[in-house]
Amino acid sequence: MQISSKNKILISMPNIIDPYFSNSVILLCEHNKKGAMGIIINKKIDASILNEIIDLKYYSHIFPKSSFKDIFFGGPIFVNKGFVLHRSIEKTKNTVRVSKDFSITDCKNAQTLINKKNKIDHKLVFGHAGWSSGQLENEIGRGDWLIQNISSDFVFSEKVDKMWDNATSSLGFDSGSIAVMNAKA
Repeated sequence: MQISSKNKILISMPNIIDPYFSNSVILLCEHNKKGAMGIIINKKIDASILNEIIDLKYYSHIFPKSSFKDIFFGGPIFVNKGFVLHRSIEKTKNTVRVSKDFSITDCKNAQTLINKKNKIDHKLVFGHAGWSSGQLENEIGRGDWLIQNISSDFVFSEKVDKMWDNATSSLGFDSGSIAVMNAKA
């Protein structure tokens, strides 16, 4: 019987050298017998790099007050598609509720959510990560990922450059000792 890890985070282990997933913290948005889908929450991308992949003018029109200083790389799948990860609030058009804490809204409809009146915590994200049936379970079994419970404060308030270290230490691991243990293996 498979146990869902939806609404938890995956913390990559140092043996993952893939540049997309190395030192990644991923919010699992879906996890069932068909597979899993998640969003990397600790990797910012530079707007100049993003401009090569997508039409930022389109997103500037949707978010005219956004400086695009905090754009996140959610994963290598559909990297040209933007959406907003935000704290769950009342249902709005084209919003998918991940849990009582998190929802995802397409950029076009997120504009009404993210304004001065609401001041809702959010992250503008491009792309996501995905696993086919059994793939994530195999990677966890191989020791590629640790699983941890999550809070919305961690997702939206934790310093991005400290997320991975803080997530591993919250499980009682020192990230430096994990790397040493893997080097000896």
